Amino acid sequence: INTTVNDEFEYTEIQLDNGVIVVMKSTDFKNDEIIMNSYSEGGTSIVSDSDYFSASLSSAIISQSGVGPFTNVDLTKYLTGKVVQVAPQISSLTQGVSGSSSKKDFETMLQLTFLYFTQPRKDQDAFDAFKSKLVNQFKFLLSNPQVVFYDTLYKLATSNDARTIVIPTDEEINNVNLDKVYDFYKDRFSDAEGFKFFFIGSFNIDSIAPLITKYLGSLPAT
Repeated sequence: INTTVNDEFEYTEIQLDNGVIVVMKSTDFKNDEIIMNSYSEGGTSIVSDSDYFSASLSSAIISQSGVGPFTNVDLTKYLTGKVVQVAPQISSLTQGVSGSSSKKDFETMLQLTFLYFTQPRKDQDAFDAFKSKLVNQFKFLLSNPQVVFYDTLYKLATSNDARTIVIPTDEEINNVNLDKVYDFYKDRFSDAEGFKFFFIGSFNIDSIAPLITKYLGSLPAT
C-alpha cells in the first residue's frame, strides 16, 4: 500500500496492508545469495519468570520439529539439492524469522517463512529428543570447572535472577512443557502486524516484490 525509495542508502521500503514492513537492498557482494532477517518486539520479556525457560527454548524446539506437513526428517529430504535455510528465532525482546537462499530458491525461503508463521509443528517425539539431548549436554558441561565458574558468577552478578540460566538444572529441563512452548510460539507469530523484514543480496527488486507481496502479504494480522 506504500513504497519509499531511499536514494542515499539505496534501499526500497514497502508497506503491506497487513502491517508488515519490508526493506530491500540489492548488492553485488555475492552473485547468488539473498539474506533475510525479520523482527517484531516482544520476545520472552512478555512471560512470567516461571515460564521463561520454556519460552526461551521455544524457537529451538519448533525448529527441530519440522514445519507444516513436514517432520524435520521430511523437511531435510525435501530441501535436498536446494540452497535455502530458514529458522525462527526468539530473543528476550524480539521474535522473527531469518534465512538465506540462492536466487532460484528464493520462493522456497518465503514459503517456509509463511509456514513458520502459520503452521508450526507440535511434535512430541522431536520434543522428547530435544529434552534428552539437553540433559546430556548440560551433564557434560557440568564437568567443566570453567563453565561452573561462569554459572556461579552470573548468578552472583544478577542476584540470582530467575532469567539468568547458564546451566539449567534437571528439574528446570523436565519442567519444560510442550503445550506452553507451542502456545507461546503461536502467540508470538499469530499477528504479523509490526514485523519488519529485511532482504539484502543478489536480486532485482521488481522481480522479488511480487513474491514478497504474495507470501508476506498473506501473513495473518489481527
